[in-house]
Amino acid sequence: MKKLLALMLAAALALSLAACGGGGETGDNNMPSTRSGDTTPPETENVPDIPSKEELLQSATEITRDELYEARIFENVLKGDDYLNNTYTYRNYVNSIEEEYVTMSYNVNDNIIFKVYLDREELKTLNVGEQITVVGILDSIEKQGDLTAIFTMKTARFVTNISKISGVIGEKSSFNGERYCLLFGVTAVFLDSEEINTVSTGDKITVEGIMTKCTSARPYEYEMRDAKLVN
Repeated sequence: MKKLLALMLAAALALSLAACGGGGETGDNNMPSTRSGDTTPPETENVPDIPSKEELLQSATEITRDELYEARIFENVLKGDDYLNNTYTYRNYVNSIEEEYVTMSYNVNDNIIFKVYLDREELKTLNVGEQITVVGILDSIEKQGDLTAIFTMKTARFVTNISKISGVIGEKSSFNGERYCLLFGVTAVFLDSEEINTVSTGDKITVEGIMTKCTSARPYEYEMRDAKLVN
C-alpha cells in the first residue's frame, strides 16, 4: 500500500513539473510588444495651426486704443463682450517682451494693455518702445486692479513695425548732429539729407518709418527713424 501511494505521488509531481515547463515556451500573449520592428506611431496631441498673417488680415477690422478707452472697458470689462472672438488689427507701443507674448500699451500706466501671443521668431525681431501693428483674435478681456483692462490675443501674428503719420512741421532742428522735422511738437522725424532739404517749417507732410517712444532725455518724446516722405 505504501509503495502504491509513493508511485501515485511521484506521478502527480511529474505532471506538475511538465505543466510548469510548458508555460515558458509561449510567453504571455497579453504583454505589450517590445520588438524593434513595431512601426505603430505614438499618439500625438492635436495642436491647431495658427492662421497665417494674410488669412487673419482678410477678416480683420481695425481697433484703436482710443476707441477702447472711450468705451470705458477698463472700468467694466463686460462692456467689451461685443469685441470678443473677433479679428482685429491693433497698433501700439511695445511695453515688454516675454518668452511667449508681447505686451502693448501707450505707456506703463495705461488703462488699456494688450497681451499678444506671437511666434518665437517674431518676438525676436521686436524692441521695447517700438510701435508695431499686430493682427489677431481677441480671446478675453480681464480686469487688473481698479482701472486697467488686459486684452488677450492668443491667435495672432506680427504685421509690421512701419508707421505712417501726417502733420505740419513745427520746426527743423538737430540732435547729436542729426537733423529732424518736429511734428505735433513732440515727434522728431529723421529724414535723409536730401529729403529734409525739400521741406520747410509750416509744410504739411506725410511720412512712413519706425516710430519709437523715447526712454532717455531728448528734446522730443517720440522719434521716427528710417523715415521717408509719402506723396
